[in-house]
Amino acid sequence: EAAASVLQSAAPLEDEGEFIDLTEQVGEAVAPPSAPAAPAAAVPTTETLMAQLRQCAFLTPLSDDELRRLIQNSAVHAYDEDETIMRYPSQQDALFVVLTEEVYLVKPQGQCANSSVIQVSAGECWGEQRFFPQMRTCAFSVMGTLGASALEIPREQIASLTSAHPDLLAQLRRICEQRWAATPLSVFPMFGELSLQEQQQLMPFFSEVACQKGEVIIREGDVGVLV
Repeated sequence: EAAASVLQSAAPLEDEGEFIDLTEQVGEAVAPPSAPAAPAAAVPTTETLMAQLRQCAFLTPLSDDELRRLIQNSAVHAYDEDETIMRYPSQQDALFVVLTEEVYLVKPQGQCANSSVIQVSAGECWGEQRFFPQMRTCAFSVMGTLGASALEIPREQIASLTSAHPDLLAQLRRICEQRWAATPLSVFPMFGELSLQEQQQLMPFFSEVACQKGEVIIREGDVGVLV
């Protein structure tokens, strides 16, 4: 009778509705909750973007209204450390203005002139060569840095602005000359088709002339012997 009592007490409790499935409590190891995702970078306000664009020398002729319209029709991009923004030979038909930090243009060996790596800091731009047909073959990769951001300005926006502000196009041409041109003649359609050797042979025959705004360079009726 004692043995029967022990066996009866050891019987499962499921008949009484009290059976406990321990696998529900133990089960498989549960992974710890993942760390919260990093918050997305805040989109800068129009006022912030205007203040940043005012640091760009070639945009100084623009009025506040023109800057606002430019911002409305452009896109802001934020980059990470060593992020590939653009990979050679792909190129984008737009002008990019660096807003914060800096990016690096990396040119393949033998492409264009000057240094193979160019730092573009806040207040500077890249993509200006796309607006000069004879320089469109200059291609490069673009690498970002931590905290870098840029404003992508579509080609049609630049075309509209340069129509209203010819000086803007002249400044972009100057940037293009300094950054990409083998000689200053490379960015002019008249000479852009010449080989580098032919351009270099012509350079000694040119001299730089500094002109003031509104200055008369040649008067009507003057005999011109210079180009």
